[in-house]
Amino acid sequence: MRNLLPGIALSLLVTPLTAQSIVGSWFLPRSKEAQSHVVITFLSNGTYVLGEDGDPKLDPSGQDGMERGTYKWNSKTKAISFKTLVDTNGQWGMSHAEFETAAVTKTKLTITDESGPFSLTRVTGKSPIIGSWYMKEGSGYCVLSFLADGTYYVTQDGKKASGGKSGVERGTYQWNSKTKAFTFKVTTDTNGTWGLSDAKKAKITVTIAKNRMTLKVAGDGSATFSRVIP
Repeated sequence: MRNLLPGIALSLLVTPLTAQSIVGSWFLPRSKEAQSHVVITFLSNGTYVLGEDGDPKLDPSGQDGMERGTYKWNSKTKAISFKTLVDTNGQWGMSHAEFETAAVTKTKLTITDESGPFSLTRVTGKSPIIGSWYMKEGSGYCVLSFLADGTYYVTQDGKKASGGKSGVERGTYQWNSKTKAFTFKVTTDTNGTWGLSDAKKAKITVTIAKNRMTLKVAGDGSATFSRVIP
């Protein structure tokens, strides 16, 4: 999603993700020393994408940013491991910890690392926009996550271009399911001109049909995302 999508040629994963208990997006508010707000998305192809917005003054070992990599999870033994491929948040996130297990219920994901267990809540809600939506761009991914409390995240990685770079964007949003009008306010932005931030003055509509979401920016193109299906 470059410069909020001028003339995009997208390489999409158009088939909905197959069901897997850990697959989906999970949210953790005020995590650990940095009091971070974290969203981690597990795709069924073994990819994980994480966006984190915290306070580096409280924990200077990291900063606001994103991670993308691969994960392995054994649903029987609960053993989980991560391999980080892209990391812009320093020692925050999954990249610098030793993980042991991940236990999943319908609404909770409890991960245990060397410091002990911590729990994340599955991102769900009644509105059809709530949840996470993804597309693959070249070797990178873009994941949009909409929470029921009106918070959104854009977690994106790829080769630097046109003022954009791998990073996370966080803010608030409003979506009218009848008119399809979409508005937002950015509170954190580490991905430059990528994400939604560069279109803050534009007219945006979001249309959802089954498991596809099309985000259209007036005069600046559109992009279609696939729902991350738990």
